[in-house]
Amino acid sequence: MFGEALKYKVLQKSKNFEIRQYQEYLTASIEIDSDFTQASATGFGILSDYILGHNWSQKRVRIDGAASGAKVEGEKIGMTNPVLAAAAGRGGYIISFIMPSRFSKENLPEPFDKRIKIRDVMPFKAAVLKFNGNLDEQMIEKQTLELQSWLTHNALTYKSGFFFAQYNSPGIPARFRRNEIIAELD
Repeated sequence: MFGEALKYKVLQKSKNFEIRQYQEYLTASIEIDSDFTQASATGFGILSDYILGHNWSQKRVRIDGAASGAKVEGEKIGMTNPVLAAAAGRGGYIISFIMPSRFSKENLPEPFDKRIKIRDVMPFKAAVLKFNGNLDEQMIEKQTLELQSWLTHNALTYKSGFFFAQYNSPGIPARFRRNEIIAELD
């Protein structure tokens, strides 16, 4: 899909399932109260604006241009992959972009849009199911059940709240789209 990718080490592999150790990473996330398809499209648009320069760069002196309507040039951050999605606690979805590794919370540009939250994700171990297709609510339900079954069969305990990784743009034919469902292990 894009440049830098989320970093992890494969610890174990069985067909389309993997146990991975993820490294620490930083996300920019937004919660959208909608069904998966609408939340993905809306969240992607808002986060895209942010990484394309709709932000307060840490490299520049902050001015009050956004409030006055004057054009304020932000910093382009760059796209990484995958795009992450997780069900929100009260409905809707949280859509997240992974920030390039050259950024930390200290030097990452501040979003103009206050709905965007920056989060540091600590290293974790996870079970992952890789699959192809169009990621929608029906596919999410099907793949969630498959991963839960595999986890149970292998006596692996996991935290609630799976999340989904999308690696390709919507322009790629569905049968070639790389997706994953991820369960953080206890």
